[in-house]
Amino acid sequence: MPNLTMNELRETLTDVIKGVKANEITPASANAITNATGKYISTIKTEFEYMRLSGKSIDISSLMLPEEVKN
Repeated sequence: MPNLTMNELRETLTDVIKGVKANEITPASANAITNATGKYISTIKTEFEYMRLSGKSIDISSLMLPEEVKN
C-alpha cells in the first residue's frame, strides 16, 4: 500500500466521522482507524525530527498529491 497523502488522510478521517454519524461504522472501528492514523502521523513527525536534527533536507512531496508537488 502506498503512503497516504495528507489530503487522503483527512478524507479518510472525514469519512470515518460521517460513517459513525450515519451508523455505518462502529465506534470501535472508528477508534481503531483514528488510533492507527495517530501512529502514522507520529511516525512522520519522528522522521521529520530525525531529518531536522541530522541536517538532512526534508522532502514532503510524498505527503502531497501529485498535482500539489511543484518541480
